[in-house]
Amino acid sequence: MLPREHGAYSQMALPIVTALVIAGPTPAGVLLAVAVVCGFLAHEPLLLLLGGRGARARRATQTRATVWFTTTFGAMAFAGAAAYHLTPAAFRWSFLLPLVPAVWVCANALTKQEDRASTQIAVALAFAFTAIPICLVAGLGTLTAASVGFVFASVYVTGVLCVRSIVLGKRGGGNPARSRSTRRALLAVEVVSAAAMSIAAIRGWVPWPLMLALTPGLFAPMALTMRPSPPTLKTVGWSLALASAAAALILIGTVHQFS
Repeated sequence: MLPREHGAYSQMALPIVTALVIAGPTPAGVLLAVAVVCGFLAHEPLLLLLGGRGARARRATQTRATVWFTTTFGAMAFAGAAAYHLTPAAFRWSFLLPLVPAVWVCANALTKQEDRASTQIAVALAFAFTAIPICLVAGLGTLTAASVGFVFASVYVTGVLCVRSIVLGKRGGGNPARSRSTRRALLAVEVVSAAAMSIAAIRGWVPWPLMLALTPGLFAPMALTMRPSPPTLKTVGWSLALASAAAALILIGTVHQFS
């Protein structure tokens, strides 16, 4: 019943842990973290019930998957509602930031379109933006909270595009045209991310050292896609996980220093 996508575990956990370390735990922040974890755990049983793992797996696990999904979904709804209730009214809007992409993911899961780029990017944004309300309810400034979510969003989206570019270049003999277009999208996201953070730093909205947190997410995906021989997906996965962890550590050190 546990999710099979091992990279998704760090993708889900890092923004939550980083936000809790930076801003400190609050009842609303902890409950929101619990809701996200339960939503993550509800994914695999839902996929099984929808037949996403095949008809045979659905028949073999239907009862167990129903219990798992009912339990995790119920816990997610309860924890999320409690977190929303405990959050000051001025910050409740921030719940929409992870919720909107999460709804898109659920809609695509129901139509069995989880492999689409938009779905994978929505997953990345939902996890990344969870850090924003957790930081806000703990008293962190709006711009600082937004920068934490922005860094993770940039790192995760570039990671998604990196993996897709490499897979498109290898699978079924390769699709060079689509692989190149995905690589161009990756470069565009990196340029926009660096420009946006630079503007924010120039205007004094965020400290300049926060740019360092973007560096792992800008360098690692492009380096992986530009290699003469495509790396294995295991190498790609570990490289991106380390880049995400490095970004989290830099965020923790930078925000603590300037907050």
